[in-house]
Amino acid sequence: MFTTHLSLFHIVHGCSSNLVDLRLHHCVFHDTHLIQILQPVTQLKDLGIDAKNTALTCNLFVHLTPVQALALGATPTSQAVLCPSLVSLKLGV
Repeated sequence: MFTTHLSLFHIVHGCSSNLVDLRLHHCVFHDTHLIQILQPVTQLKDLGIDAKNTALTCNLFVHLTPVQALALGATPTSQAVLCPSLVSLKLGV
């Protein structure tokens, strides 16, 4: 599991500036790993995630939500939103 995360991390980070479409199917198991993988992917427009519930948590959704759209008291740890160009998000559990 840890090896998969590191491999994905290096692959995605290697092409992060050009990546616009990403599908992850049962290869990320924790929300913190998914957040780390998505941090440098600022041009991503389409994201598909098929994962266990441990990867698709409220923490992930808070990081995908622009700060101005968050409800009071639900601010992320940083002001940067993950995947600011995201247009489409497809989820599967």
